[in-house]
Amino acid sequence: MDLHETVRELLRQARGEALCNACLAFACSTSLIAMWQVTGSLLNEAGEFVSVTGTCASCQRVTSTFAAAAPPKCAHCSRQITDSAAGITVGDDEFHRSCWHLLLADERVRVSRSLSRQSRELIARARLHLNRARIDDASPSPKAPELH
Repeated sequence: MDLHETVRELLRQARGEALCNACLAFACSTSLIAMWQVTGSLLNEAGEFVSVTGTCASCQRVTSTFAAAAPPKCAHCSRQITDSAAGITVGDDEFHRSCWHLLLADERVRVSRSLSRQSRELIARARLHLNRARIDDASPSPKAPELH
């Protein structure tokens, strides 16, 4: 395995953890200049790796660090979406497919319960109206005065 592949695998295995060039060079038993060249070429590739100024996860120094970009988190459960096929993007938010279906089902259940409650209220009002109409029909109406 060449140096590029070794560094790529180190960063992937420590996904989300930032490592500095010096720690990467030490881990790969290579020079710092060679590591600068490798990390520079990795950053120019597909965008899987990021460079930020931060604290190295290994030596705890604040310096320029490199990391494999962490996978996106689900907007519903906050767990990482590790398989791109298992994710759904809605607007700016990303969801696991299962979380998205759960949210859709929750909305359907909420709407269903609301409609059920409205139906029960309408039925109760209709029954009350019918009962009042029956009472009015059953009660004797006052006699109209007879005209002679």
